Amino acid sequence: MSPEPRFPEKIRAQASGLLLQCIEGLESFYSIIDRVYDRNHVALDPVRLQNTHRFEYVGTILWLLYGIYAAKYRELLRNVIRSTADEEFLVFAHCGRGLIETTATLRYYNKKTLAVVMAVKDPDKFSSEEITKIIELLDKHSRGGRFDWGSFWMSNRKDMAERLVATRVAALKKKKSQIPSDTPNPSQVSAQTAIDSWMSEEPGIVLVYDFFCELVHPNLGSNFLVMGARDGSLHVAGPTVKSLGRSLAIEGIKFLGPIIKEASSNMATLLGWAATTKPREK
Repeated sequence: MSPEPRFPEKIRAQASGLLLQCIEGLESFYSIIDRVYDRNHVALDPVRLQNTHRFEYVGTILWLLYGIYAAKYRELLRNVIRSTADEEFLVFAHCGRGLIETTATLRYYNKKTLAVVMAVKDPDKFSSEEITKIIELLDKHSRGGRFDWGSFWMSNRKDMAERLVATRVAALKKKKSQIPSDTPNPSQVSAQTAIDSWMSEEPGIVLVYDFFCELVHPNLGSNFLVMGARDGSLHVAGPTVKSLGRSLAIEGIKFLGPIIKEASSNMATLLGWAATTKPREK
């Protein structure tokens, strides 16, 4: 078993106050989510699932989502921490933004599902219409997307590429901002929609998200991540010590602390729902 990732001494040694709290919070959440990942193996048979009782269907999808988020958080957070030790700060930025978007999406669907639950007429018995609303939300949460995975796996890739090009050309000619989708999956909720929903309650998330987007996109922010400064000059490549990248990563760690707190809260909500709808399989 490999040791748990830890932030490097170059960052930890000088950390105090908010930075130290965020470092400890991120490492602690990784320890928790790593155990969750190891202890919650989920298996799903899509054919059998379609023939199960609707309540069992809900419980199964909730456990599936819990496992999916555990796996995503584990990978993203592990690489956020390890990338600072390896001084691969561009990787840090990509995984940091992934943590924000993943948390925003989980938060968005939890809020939508909770709204349905809170609006039920009889708290002891869901109506057929209410269960249908929950199933539709869970279906969108677990299967939403714009990519035709069926064609990707089963059809000729060249034909698929030609169809995609034709669709985009047609959309551009019509000056439409949205590219039409003919996939069998429900349409996904975009990361920006989830971020906007979060922003309506916590405006500060805009600064956090824009900061990480700036570091990910090929522009000045991402350029800084691979640079260092010495003797009044900027340095890149070769023996460069990425001091600028490390400074930006330190600011990013401070931003990610509250994100992980929100992630932990929403994972607990998802676990609570899963535990009350379907017994966990041993």
